[in-house]
Amino acid sequence: MDSPSASGGDEAAIIAILLNPGAAPADKRLAFQRLHACYSSDLLAFLRSRVGTGSMMDVSQTVWLSVWQKIAAKFDGRNFRAWLYQIARHEAINHHRKYKKASTVQLPESLRDYRVPLSNEDEELRRVLEECLGMLDPRSRDVIRARLGGALTNEEIAELFNLSRARLFSLVSETKSTLTKCVKEKLS
Repeated sequence: MDSPSASGGDEAAIIAILLNPGAAPADKRLAFQRLHACYSSDLLAFLRSRVGTGSMMDVSQTVWLSVWQKIAAKFDGRNFRAWLYQIARHEAINHHRKYKKASTVQLPESLRDYRVPLSNEDEELRRVLEECLGMLDPRSRDVIRARLGGALTNEEIAELFNLSRARLFSLVSETKSTLTKCVKEKLS
């Protein structure tokens, strides 16, 4: 079984071993290794397009671990390839969530209120943030200041700037991302 296009009978026999609770552990490991050999290169290509070259091996390992742990209980025996790629899509999404959380700069609460005395470190962050805010278009800058200021609700901000709530959400998200990138570049 060298490729995913190998005969369905071979794959069905391998799957049967993995789903058989009475199969010997050594037989299950061998069957799993054959599935891995069959699908690993296509899975890596799929993951490369989703998470990039730098993360694809880690995500691939997570996918195969999940397959090993769940195949007996969760796989219905019908279409292994579709099930494998479903797991891969979920793991790619989880990877992006973790990466997004890890790469977000958390601004101190003290930066939201300009009247609070700041430490030297906060003052430098505020200076860089102001510089980055100055690079935004006026509408984005005003929206993000209104949103981070906390005095207005999302509905009030949307009405004030004549935006739908969905557009407000995406504008705030895009602007935060731009500011985070700018602040990171200037502080590094």
